[in-house]
Amino acid sequence: MITSTPTPAGLTSRTGARGARGRLAVAALAALATIALVAGASATPAHAATKAWGGYSNGKIPLTSLTKVTNGWLRTDAAKGYSSFSAAFNSKFKKPLSVSEGYRSYTTQKAIFTSRNSPHTKPQHNDTEWAGKYWTRKPGTSLAAIPGTSVHGWALAVDFGANVQKAGTAEKKWADANGPKYGWYPVGNSYGEPWHFEFTPLPVKK
Repeated sequence: MITSTPTPAGLTSRTGARGARGRLAVAALAALATIALVAGASATPAHAATKAWGGYSNGKIPLTSLTKVTNGWLRTDAAKGYSSFSAAFNSKFKKPLSVSEGYRSYTTQKAIFTSRNSPHTKPQHNDTEWAGKYWTRKPGTSLAAIPGTSVHGWALAVDFGANVQKAGTAEKKWADANGPKYGWYPVGNSYGEPWHFEFTPLPVKK
């Protein structure tokens, strides 16, 4: 977080109109730099900015608005991307790209979050605040998004099986390299969940 912007000593020592103009110029540049940095820091994938997709909120999309895939449900465009991804995976490894979980309802998100975190009333180290309490992740458990914020709740995330869930396997390496061709990105790698992929629609070809 930016708390201050250094000002060159030569400018701060000046007085009069010239010094004032200099200080204003530096302040303006600092403000622009701050805006640019904040904008860059808040940049998010297309799906992360999704709000009320199809008129529904996160985790409250009816299955009638989604498409069934192996052991789960996905948004229609994500399901199409998965179908092509799975076909290519099957051609390579002679087995389907299995899905452990796709869409996750709000009720399921809540159950997972509360099972993986312990609540308490006073803040501790690395807490998550939700529902008027502070939550600490239980040892040995995976991360769980705050209910109502999971990408699974937009039907745009999948936890894969078929050996893709294991870092270092041939299947995982292939999936990481080829998934983006179909809109599926190995986002979970950044926090120790090799099985977790998220969908971002591919650019429309003109």
